[in-house]
Amino acid sequence: MSDKANLTTVVAPNGEEFKLIKGKLCLLSIYSKTPFKYKGKQWDNAAQAFYWEQAMYFDDKPFANLLSQFTKPDSVRILGESLYENTRDEHWLQLSYDTMKTILGCKFTQNQDARECLLNTGPHYLLYVRSMKCKETRWNQDSTSARRKITVNSEAFKEALQQRKKNQLGQILMDLRSDFGVGFCSQPTTDSVSNNSQPQ
Repeated sequence: MSDKANLTTVVAPNGEEFKLIKGKLCLLSIYSKTPFKYKGKQWDNAAQAFYWEQAMYFDDKPFANLLSQFTKPDSVRILGESLYENTRDEHWLQLSYDTMKTILGCKFTQNQDARECLLNTGPHYLLYVRSMKCKETRWNQDSTSARRKITVNSEAFKEALQQRKKNQLGQILMDLRSDFGVGFCSQPTTDSVSNNSQPQ
């Protein structure tokens, strides 16, 4: 697999193999630079598009416009984190999962390298761990300090096995991998762009 995959393999005591997704350089990360089109706009990474959708949902158009101008992962994360209070809205909590899945579907449909990276993870469980501090915890597992380093015998890994419901990004990626495996990726989208396209 390409070095761009940047995945770590962990084998649980029962023999189950996990692929850990960690770091903004990983092609499977929502912060990785994988230009794609969504709702008629060009995005540099999936997190940028997702937080834009969140701002638009709460009718904060000035903030949405600001988000569309920032592409660097750290800047996008900081801006997105300022929307944290909105995540308590029950309707948004229900809507956000499908919103993220749609955005990531566009990303992988329009970027061959990222799609192949996803498919190359095979049947293994994908565990999305965050290497940057964030307030919202439902999307991924915590790995922001040396004490939270995820290894087969670590408490963090044992917790991850017990609380997979907090691994929503990993679950979305596995759902998309299954979709692509039955031909989903061969279906063109109206926002399709070439792999070599650059953000506007």
